[in-house]
Amino acid sequence: MFSFHADTGICNLHRSCSKKPRVDGWTTGWRPLPRSAAQKYRVGRGSFDVAGYHCSSNETVTAIWYPKGDGPFNVVVYGHGEWGEIDENDDWLETMASIGLIVIAPFAGEQDTYCGSPFVYDYIRAVKAAKLHGADLHPALATADWSRIGVVGQSMGAKFALPSVTNRYSDPNITAVLMSGDVPSHQYDIDLPMMFTTGSLDKSNKNGTITEYFHNVTSSHKIFANLHGAFHMEPQEGERLNLYTSLFLSCHVSQVDSACDIFYGVNGDMSESMCNAQDYDECVVVGDRPSFINVYSSNSVMV
Repeated sequence: MFSFHADTGICNLHRSCSKKPRVDGWTTGWRPLPRSAAQKYRVGRGSFDVAGYHCSSNETVTAIWYPKGDGPFNVVVYGHGEWGEIDENDDWLETMASIGLIVIAPFAGEQDTYCGSPFVYDYIRAVKAAKLHGADLHPALATADWSRIGVVGQSMGAKFALPSVTNRYSDPNITAVLMSGDVPSHQYDIDLPMMFTTGSLDKSNKNGTITEYFHNVTSSHKIFANLHGAFHMEPQEGERLNLYTSLFLSCHVSQVDSACDIFYGVNGDMSESMCNAQDYDECVVVGDRPSFINVYSSNSVMV
């Protein structure tokens, strides 16, 4: 079953617009940063139906955020945590779209029992359906460029992001993986650009699980940000890494050279790089600055 839902208000995919569940140790008092000049596009939001999700409480809704421009725009797929829906990370996904990426996300409800590895196939299903049916699902997909795809996971979604890339059914055009707040239980060896984010107060890294996983990854391009004072839901709360993670995708998926400056510096000058812009317990960038062929950029900007 495939169908398109017209865009509605900012909370159209929330059962309500309440804050995330109150869980001791997972809340902060951080205030989100103001909108950045790096965000070039106005953003549209909508949804469409895709049948066949495994971890969706029998729901078929797929959310989409998209730049309002002519494109072409590369695509990233987002995987949520155990709380389901999109973990109320609306601002984060909107930031990705505002710098020129189409974001699609299976919109599952909270699970009564832990879904686990079948979530891998929800990533794959979302990409395959959107790629195959395109604008028949949502008009914004007419501007999609599928030559390079990114995978983004938060919490449980981060745990299954890499397995969705290595699966034999995954799209061969995946070029970067972003994992926020968790890592797989298995150590995968795949040479793709990867970014790992956590915080000094993130319960998922209390035993150094994410830190150790990063250091064991052998990818030629890998980035680690352990933000001081950040909890597990930093992308929803403080939002201090939301722009940087979006620019990682812009660099390694959209191949925007100026986005790469944030991680690899400008002519060897790292003074304005991500690792010098926040207070971290640890921040590491491994790999040489990538060089791109046939880089394109849209002239459409926010007005």
